Amino acid sequence: TLANGNTGHKGVLTLASSLATYYTSDLVNTANNLSWCGKTWTINTAIDIAGLTCGGTKQDSAGYKRYILYYISGTSLQIGVSTADDVTSVDSTTYTKQ
Repeated sequence: TLANGNTGHKGVLTLASSLATYYTSDLVNTANNLSWCGKTWTINTAIDIAGLTCGGTKQDSAGYKRYILYYISGTSLQIGVSTADDVTSVDSTTYTKQ
């Protein structure tokens, strides 16, 4: 139950993979020159970067979980996200189906 008394719904998102693909030779060349994520890049070829460090930033590993709470009212959706199973509120941003 949300603070305003409405009923939300919980769910869990689990990362299976995190695919990155470069579609131009310029981007592939830059990625290879930087040894981006420690991989050798090829144009139009997806590489799973889950768990790797890319540009000094550690990417989430496969199996990483995000806990969500969502509330739907008519054509409107609000979502709350947490890294722990303690999410109790939704964000003030409302997504509306057109």
